[in-house]
Amino acid sequence: MFLTPIYPPLKGGAAVHFEQITSGLIERGVIERAVVLTCFVSLSRAVERNESKTIFRLLIPPQSMDGPFPRIRAGYNRLITLFAVVVFVLLTPVSIVHTQTKRYYEWGVYIAKELGSTVVIEGQDLGSASFAARGDFFVAISKNVADAAKHRTERIVQAPVGIDFDGFPDPDSECRPTEEDYILYVGDVARRKGVDALLDAHRSLESEERLVIVGEVVDADLLSSIEGAGGVKYDGAVPHDTVIHYMANAELTVLPSREEAIGRVPIESFSVRTPCVCPPDVPEYQEYVPHLVLSRVTAEDIRRKMDELLSTEHVELSYPVERHRVENTMQHYVSMYRTHIERQ
Repeated sequence: MFLTPIYPPLKGGAAVHFEQITSGLIERGVIERAVVLTCFVSLSRAVERNESKTIFRLLIPPQSMDGPFPRIRAGYNRLITLFAVVVFVLLTPVSIVHTQTKRYYEWGVYIAKELGSTVVIEGQDLGSASFAARGDFFVAISKNVADAAKHRTERIVQAPVGIDFDGFPDPDSECRPTEEDYILYVGDVARRKGVDALLDAHRSLESEERLVIVGEVVDADLLSSIEGAGGVKYDGAVPHDTVIHYMANAELTVLPSREEAIGRVPIESFSVRTPCVCPPDVPEYQEYVPHLVLSRVTAEDIRRKMDELLSTEHVELSYPVERHRVENTMQHYVSMYRTHIERQ
């Protein structure tokens, strides 16, 4: 049983990640069937069944949790999760509960452990280590997540972010958001992602590249800042294949996050040979591409790094993207699940 706040057709790192895990484990014959509890999606069925998965879209979406009566909304998600876990663990062959670290999953994880299930906890961000419930395995997607989780009692498994490079489209030079040269930002339009500092940095940039922003708006006031900024184009959320084309045709991508476990954007950008300004405090980028890493998330540091890279004829891209192939990531999950199966 998989607990995830978002799942396809929704877009986002968690949706991609849990789709890879569920499909990958089924395709490799490790599990026979997956039950997924996730959030409601407009125009999608509340319950969807196929040969290998049953998807329950019953939870309130993350982006709606800050609406009126947030405690009631969180309580609803908590109770639905608890009920679903009890029913499926007691009445069906579910023996593994695999969860993301939203706080409203904690009751479900507690009861799953009490009922004898193996629990796998996904550490997808730096806050994951503070998830109160404990499981059997804690999966860390990066070194700094693993470091943050050292105090936990589970077995720590470090599994790199899986990316389906073989599924990327062939670069299309005609698929671009503007005819002009541009810098690309992909991600939530939010302060935690450093978008406010990026907008300030772009205003003082020495070169004339446009800034193209792709992603969902989280902090609504930033949208008015984007609309009022010269040389900035906001494209909203676009399909992933289009994002890859945009990356391949960009002069530069930028991910100036104030807090980041690792992020998919730099890895995908490197895979299509486009340099990316990387967030600070991510050990993997500091080790392999230190010349691309910000020292701080300030407008001046971002501007300086962008100007430096735009004026460099050949930027060295030595990051080992191959380690992130889905096949390599799935080896960790297959091994972990088979360890559970051998205990049965």
